[in-house]
Formats: sequence, structure tokens, C-alpha cells
Amino acid sequence: MPRAPFIITAAVVVAALGRAVALTVAPDPFGPGPAAVLAAWFALGGVVTAAGLLIARARWARVAAVSLCSASLALGLVHPLDGPGLAILVVAGIGLGGAAGPWLTRGWLRLLPSADGPPPMAVALVLGLLSLPAIIAAARPESLGVIDWMLAVTALAAGIGLSRALPAAVWSTRLVVPALALIAVVVDGLPGGPPIGAAGIGLAGLAWTGAVGRSVSPLVAERSRGVPMPPELVDPQILRAAGYDDRGRPLEETGR
Repeated sequence: MPRAPFIITAAVVVAALGRAVALTVAPDPFGPGPAAVLAAWFALGGVVTAAGLLIARARWARVAAVSLCSASLALGLVHPLDGPGLAILVVAGIGLGGAAGPWLTRGWLRLLPSADGPPPMAVALVLGLLSLPAIIAAARPESLGVIDWMLAVTALAAGIGLSRALPAAVWSTRLVVPALALIAVVVDGLPGGPPIGAAGIGLAGLAWTGAVGRSVSPLVAERSRGVPMPPELVDPQILRAAGYDDRGRPLEETGR
């Protein structure tokens, strides 16, 4: 069994959980609300990505690993660069290089999506919805307003619901998420409003694609009318056992 996937996964998880702890202990320059949202996103993302890399061996887990490590490195630019902060940056760099490199694709991750799994567009939408709260927190580092919290909670609930193939989650993403995102653009103003609005509208656009719709409403075969079979093609013994003669007439009518 190759060791590289386990080493890369360990680096990704340490980088994510380490950043979550750093945001909890020293949230500056983020306010309490945004710091809590980002810390929860890193912690949840680390656990989910580890399961995707080691258990499901899914291709989306590689994208999630790259995103987590990149976000951890980006936050390192605004966090104090002390001993623990430097260690998190080093581990995040290792995780990013390992996830972006060829080590996960060499006989470990699936080359093709699962035949009975959700389409890639639906997977991308789920990951985007689960990441929208972090985008909101990054766009509003000082504090989160009521609309920001409503949008974050709605996106999180829709992402979880879509992962369970609930049709209500799709309609929530199509209608509620963009509506709240547009309200956030007006209420939050510059500079945080436009990124939040663009993210919400972009996710709503993904939700309107046919692949996402079919992922929660799979195609069901319609019932077709039976086609009669000529009696000449049926074994006479089967016809007699069913109560018909060799011409397909009921035996009661023929008197046999």
C-alpha cells in the first residue's frame, strides 16, 4: 500500500485543524463571528477531505485538499508569523504540493467518477455551498450581519440537503441563495458585498444545470404496454397449461 496518500492526507488535516485552532486562539484580524465560521470550515473540511482521500478515494477530495491548503496559506499572510504559525504554513505547503502533484493520481484516486455516484456538477455545487460560509466570513472579516448569517446557514443546509439528494435543497439553492446574496450586496456594500453576491449567484447558476436537477430527480422508466405474442411462437404445452389451444383461443370456447 502506498504511503504518499496517507502522508498527504495527514499534512492536509494538520494544516486545516492547525488553522482552525489558530483562528480560535488568536482570531485577529477577524472578528469573533467570522473567525468562528472560518475555524468551523477548516475543521469540518479537514475531516471530510480526509474521508474523501482515504475512504472514498474520490477525485473531489483532491480539489478540496488543494482548496484547504491554499486557504490556510492565504490566511497565514494576515496571521502573526510566530512558531506555530510558521509550522502551519510549512505543513500547508507540503499538503498543497502533495495534493496538486501526481502522487494521489498514481493508482490511488479514481480515474473516472463512480457509475452510481452523483455527477461532477452536483459534487462541485455541494462543495461550493459548504464553502460559501467561509467566503462570506473572508469577505466580511470584521463582523457578520443578519443577512450574512442567514445566507451562511441557508448555504450550509442546502449543501447538506443536496448531498442527501433532497429536491428542496436544489430549489433553495436556485431561489433563496441568490435572493439573499443580492440582498447582501446592497446591505453589506463595498468591499464585501460584491464577492458574496457573485458567489451566491454563481452557485445558483450551477443549481439550474440539468445535471444537478437529474441528480435529485433521477430518470424513471415509463411503463409500456405489453406486446402480444402470436400463439404460433408459444409452446403448445404452455398454452394448454394457461387454458388456451394452439391458436390462442380459450379451451372453454373450443370444448377441448
